[in-house]
Amino acid sequence: MKNLEEQAFEIWDEVCQSITAVLQECKLYGLANILTLPDPSLESRLKALKDLERICTAIIDGLPDGSYSAIRLMLNAKQKIIFLEILLTSAQREDENSFQDALWHLEKQSSH
Repeated sequence: MKNLEEQAFEIWDEVCQSITAVLQECKLYGLANILTLPDPSLESRLKALKDLERICTAIIDGLPDGSYSAIRLMLNAKQKIIFLEILLTSAQREDENSFQDALWHLEKQSSH
């Protein structure tokens, strides 16, 4: 069984891969067309992000106080998840300004 620090790094990688995939889709399709992508749907992506955010919180809560790097990693993952949620919610609402702002934040953040 993996310890929480190992799980934190795996979750971080999953978050970064998800963001990379969404950013590529945004560049290819833009706001208007990202809504029409069939699989995974925006709704299923938002649900998955909520699940990932809960996992990050659980890992943070379970880590010992001295696990600064893993705690920091999970906090950074949660921040990325929030911007990704804003991006996808903005796409649902067809809010171009909010979509572009979230996109800018995600592109600005380094992936690793």
